[in-house]
Amino acid sequence: MADHKERRASARALVLGTPATTRALDRMWRESSANLWACALFEPAALLGDYADFLGPHVRLAAVTPASWQAFWLDEVDAARLPRNRAQGMAPFFQARQKSSAGTAFDARHMAEITAVDAIVTADTAFAAALLEMAPMFARAAQVIEIEEKRIPDSLLRALPAP
Repeated sequence: MADHKERRASARALVLGTPATTRALDRMWRESSANLWACALFEPAALLGDYADFLGPHVRLAAVTPASWQAFWLDEVDAARLPRNRAQGMAPFFQARQKSSAGTAFDARHMAEITAVDAIVTADTAFAAALLEMAPMFARAAQVIEIEEKRIPDSLLRALPAP
């Protein structure tokens, strides 16, 4: 079993360490962010209303062309200035390398917090593994602390909503 884990870790290191993967991940978060913000600003939906309310007053929407939008997101945006967008946009890559669960769809939003907090505590092994794999992509990333579900204090469990 240890040999299998070692081979898998070596394969991951090879894939994640290549310039092609780095470029693909950069393109992935940029395209994801461009699409998300375009939907929020140009096709307002109830779920994205907060995005439009936040950015709408600061952008002259009539002056934005598809070419300028694409150039902005794909070439001009400084990745270091948008760590949460970057984390959320890359999350599906790291999640796809883990076993999926009922909470996987929401984990991408939670994964964005890796750049904003000091620590993330979870009992979800797949979520912790995805976070740990993604963390080196950032200059500053939260410490990921995985705990056993049976060790979660009863008082905390009672305060959490039922799954």
